Amino acid sequence: MHTAKARSKVDLSLIAKEIVSKDMRRSEQIAYTDALWNDESGMLRVYYGLKHFFLRQLEIEIDKLTGQFPHANETINTIGEEINLEDLPLYKWKQENPEKYNKMKALIFNRAMRNGKYICARCGKSSPHKGLFQIDHIFPMSKGGKTTEDNLQLLCRSCNMKKGDKA
Repeated sequence: MHTAKARSKVDLSLIAKEIVSKDMRRSEQIAYTDALWNDESGMLRVYYGLKHFFLRQLEIEIDKLTGQFPHANETINTIGEEINLEDLPLYKWKQENPEKYNKMKALIFNRAMRNGKYICARCGKSSPHKGLFQIDHIFPMSKGGKTTEDNLQLLCRSCNMKKGDKA
């Protein structure tokens, strides 16, 4: 019974429209919802599990129709917290501002390139393969360092592992 008719039996907006359009008194509404809940197909019981959940959601739909409940398309006036990218590690830039993340990453890699090879800022190891290198803070964030162009460097993986937070 996966038809449009079956779906309409659990569509609370249709049930709410019926209640509101007929301007049902509370006793009529209770009799109507009891009849729906006890329907032999049991669709509402299967879908909502508990009568309480069904009735709470139905009340919300009725409130929407009567203007007592905010609609999803209403504008909510909230102001998000301003995020200063310098206070985030570079990998989080990817989530917050992918364009700036890509630009900063390219800048650090390009700055560390000589003669077509990337060079480790610590040991001088060079390779044309980006995957052998990691961008790291010169002055660690744990000690107040920021994620800025002048505080980022390119290190080979082994130098980055050795460095840790000792800087």
